[in-house]
Amino acid sequence: MRDRIEGRQVTHNFNKHNDHLLAKNPGSAKPLSAEDRTKWPDRIHDLVQTHPVTGKKLYFVTPTLMKMISGYSEDESTELTAALLVHATQPEFVLRHVWQVGDLVFWDNRASLHSASPAIYSGGERLMHRGYAYTEPPACPIDHELSAAAAT
Repeated sequence: MRDRIEGRQVTHNFNKHNDHLLAKNPGSAKPLSAEDRTKWPDRIHDLVQTHPVTGKKLYFVTPTLMKMISGYSEDESTELTAALLVHATQPEFVLRHVWQVGDLVFWDNRASLHSASPAIYSGGERLMHRGYAYTEPPACPIDHELSAAAAT
């Protein structure tokens, strides 16, 4: 697997992610206008990266954002991404948090594959605050206004 991904680049596209959310769960995201879609150009990153703090190798791929892996066709890129996900989601690599009142959870977004699991919020509402802490400027600065618009 390492030989298949080393030296490759991955193209991510937010529009693909937004389309995926809408197809999977209509109403979960705002359909983007043609103008908004132009604000989310493709982002190209090295597939294999070195964590800036730990120095460990990691692969940078988000299945719903992944458009293409360099050197592979679209179908091959999808298959390779699926194989990487099978590896990353082995039970020994997964933390499945069971929420309780008062929980606070942090993760390193540079080296984590995270996904919300269905949850039952009986007797109350879910309150979530998102914060960012950077050890270096982000590769793709976050447009918070556009992100908020896409979520509503």
